[in-house]
Amino acid sequence: MVLVDTPVWSRALRRRPADLDPTERATEVFRALQTTVADVPWLPISLGDYDRAAEFFNACRSNGITGRHVDMLICASRRHRVALLTTDPDFARYARHVPFKLHHVSR
Repeated sequence: MVLVDTPVWSRALRRRPADLDPTERATEVFRALQTTVADVPWLPISLGDYDRAAEFFNACRSNGITGRHVDMLICASRRHRVALLTTDPDFARYARHVPFKLHHVSR
């Protein structure tokens, strides 16, 4: 399972059909994504995830990286055994100090 970060969703859903490349228009990827996004399962957040996020924040901070609180909570989603798909370069820095799997895509 893959956890899709907000910038990826935003990048996909803000695009107008006219901005899609011919392959995307031909396969109607954009419209398919729009219609299926409602069926994406949500991962529950537990109290332990907040504790883990604080530990991750401290681990990053002790290595000179100031992480955002929401980002650390996303990193804590590793208990669900998911990989994170993101365009946010901050997660590559976090990954050096906290255990989670990252799929980074270029902007």
